[in-house]
Amino acid sequence: MHLSMLGSPTTSRPAYICHSGFGALGRPNLATGRFRRTVPAVRCSSSSDDGSRSNADAGGSKDSSAAGNGKKPYPQNERACSKCTKEQQVDERLKPICGWDAAGLPKSHTSRRGVNNQVQLSTYANSIGRNLGDLASFLQAEELKGAFGSLHLLPLYPSTGDRGFAPVTYQEVDPELGTWDEVHALGDDYQLCLEYMVNHISPASPQFQDYIQHGDASRFASMFVKWKEIWPAGAPSAEELGKLSTRKPAPPVIAVQLAEGSTVPLWNTFTDQQIDINPFSEEGWAFTEASLKSLCEQGRARLIRLDAFGYVTKKAGTSCFMQAPEVWDLLDRIKQVVKPYDVQLLCEVHEDFKLNIELARHGYWVYDFALPLLMLHALKFKTAEPLRHWLSICPRRQITTLDTHDGMGVDDVAGLAPLAAVPELERSIVCRGGSINYKHYYEPAAKFEAGCDDDGKQCHRSSDTLQQVAQFLQHDCLQGCYKSVPHQYNETYFSALNEDPKQYLLARAIQFFTPGVPMVYYVGLLAGADDIELMEKGSIRDINRHYFSLEEARCCLQRPVVQALVELCRFRNSHPAFHGRIFVDDATAPHELHVRWYSGSSHMAVLWADLDTHEFSITHTPYPAAAAPDAPSSSGAGAGVDAAAPTAAAGAIAAAFGAAVGDSAAAAAGVSSEDLASVFSIDALDEEARAAVRKQMANAALQELDSSRHQDKVQWSGSAAAAEEMFSDMLGSASSMEFLEARKEVRRMPASAGTEQENGEELHWREGGARGRNGNGSSSSNGSSHNSNGGSAENGQGGSSGKGGSKS
Repeated sequence: MHLSMLGSPTTSRPAYICHSGFGALGRPNLATGRFRRTVPAVRCSSSSDDGSRSNADAGGSKDSSAAGNGKKPYPQNERACSKCTKEQQVDERLKPICGWDAAGLPKSHTSRRGVNNQVQLSTYANSIGRNLGDLASFLQAEELKGAFGSLHLLPLYPSTGDRGFAPVTYQEVDPELGTWDEVHALGDDYQLCLEYMVNHISPASPQFQDYIQHGDASRFASMFVKWKEIWPAGAPSAEELGKLSTRKPAPPVIAVQLAEGSTVPLWNTFTDQQIDINPFSEEGWAFTEASLKSLCEQGRARLIRLDAFGYVTKKAGTSCFMQAPEVWDLLDRIKQVVKPYDVQLLCEVHEDFKLNIELARHGYWVYDFALPLLMLHALKFKTAEPLRHWLSICPRRQITTLDTHDGMGVDDVAGLAPLAAVPELERSIVCRGGSINYKHYYEPAAKFEAGCDDDGKQCHRSSDTLQQVAQFLQHDCLQGCYKSVPHQYNETYFSALNEDPKQYLLARAIQFFTPGVPMVYYVGLLAGADDIELMEKGSIRDINRHYFSLEEARCCLQRPVVQALVELCRFRNSHPAFHGRIFVDDATAPHELHVRWYSGSSHMAVLWADLDTHEFSITHTPYPAAAAPDAPSSSGAGAGVDAAAPTAAAGAIAAAFGAAVGDSAAAAAGVSSEDLASVFSIDALDEEARAAVRKQMANAALQELDSSRHQDKVQWSGSAAAAEEMFSDMLGSASSMEFLEARKEVRRMPASAGTEQENGEELHWREGGARGRNGNGSSSSNGSSHNSNGGSAENGQGGSSGKGGSKS
């Protein structure tokens, strides 16, 4: 099967269909002579607004538009990017955290046990239709059959604010949204992920109302965090306030008036509808335990998302965010509560990427919040290098995202994308109508006065907020000021990509090939654009929270771009290669991304993407219809390669592709509808191409499994049949010693011998690539991908992926 985007037939690299099943694998661009082992520093490419590109090898580039605005221009070469390189390089201290294996990839956080390895849909109960009943009706549409394996329901409990994130109780469903029975019905078809807000609760909750009435005599008095009890002096100093991790331009404190008339300051991280709780207290823990059990028993959750849990650790003199050992102790206690129900925990943290790696190493699921901006960076600056770097070190126990109900995290890409590139991304988002969600930090008077800039009005406003809670602060705090920095960029991902179906499907294809379980937000599923009107009426995050009527949502399912995305979901859900291992090729050009998944000796799926032209292709081995997604076949390579691909599904993909990009585009590239359908089946390959596929599978295994101690490139020099046999034998080896013995028949060649001449010119790969009818060893088609599962698109087992999907 094959999916690619059409480009101009006049480009140097063919941008139209070539009948080669694994053509992208056989490209002769192995400049370094080896595949990724460890994680090198990331080289940075530069890009101007007109799309010009350069990298460290090319040398020099046009200045980006940032230079004319007094901003630091995007680095033009490695020398100018030494700071970025240092920040992006994974040092020795990170390696034990990642737990590198012999091949230089993280191994201690690779397990996906307990979570469905299929695409997850994230939605509010009333974002598609009015309630859970409407949502269930929408998901039963034939167009969505086989598209999702799990369902993330954003807060569906009674709430007083923040779109459900100010819960009153977890014991019931908001009657306007539905009932537990309707939740159970969804759970019969999908693995459910439900929300739990570890850090806070609504002031309308029975527990808080009891505290208001009875004060310290209340049974729940210890459940809430007393501001004065945290600080040794009863109030923070300017130095202590400056260390706090805060989410508003004011100290995290709220004055609460009790029924008897006294005022008590309580900790309040977010809004006045989200009062912080203390889960370490007796009553706080009792509430936490009862709520979690309710989600497991009444909600029948299989995955519980722990929202804002990092803020529960309040310790004077610290940031009060993710403080050890308390935070790890709490997570362990929560894990023990849900363990009897076979429920996994998903930690929501927008912070330095190393923290998520550490959480995954401890056995918790995390989000890949770095991917959205890394993807935008790759597409804007036409370089795959930071993205390749991240794919090699990111947790495998993660939910990958491009869009969520919040925004695209800025902190999450710190150290992964060049610092100078982030303002460029911000500028492009804001120019399209997107918004910025800020976080805030306190600066004492000395720092504030020394660095006071053009934001004097902001400083004045934050000084006013300090005066409002002056009685709960030490006097020196009043001389300082709160400063704001971007925390998240808010925009639909489809709009962030200029509502271009080609770029959008390319981004989704890369997401689906990223380690972890892919999540698609409901607005992204339906290719929705920015909802400026809703944002202006509500909060800035509402730009990506459009309310779809049931009729509107069903209409969106008929859009070719949405249909293509759904087919891509089916392919990701059903191909057994995604139950195996990932391999990222680090030897391609900076603007190319080449990712390979393989499972056993039978199944392989390969993504090749050009971030300059937005051309991409997906190729894979067919597999028998009987191979269940959760139990991939381990039969021989020949059976997998020779299995027939379902031509009906191939035709459906071709049709979706043609509708998305237009018949004229296909005709301009010299592609007929028969051509489109035929390339989606490996049966379209001749015997020579099939033999090359088998040889490439053997080479892939050798290069992947080769010990990191050896810096050679290894290639198979025997027949295709012998390569298949050896491939199976190696993967079946019980130990590394057995594998090394199996390699004795392999001709080992120094990397420099086959890749460069003395004059530095690149030589073609000796073994050549898989050649199709055009014999050039490359492949591309125009925008749809297809799963050769042996089933049809109608039963959800013959997943296909299409091009032309877009997100709103």
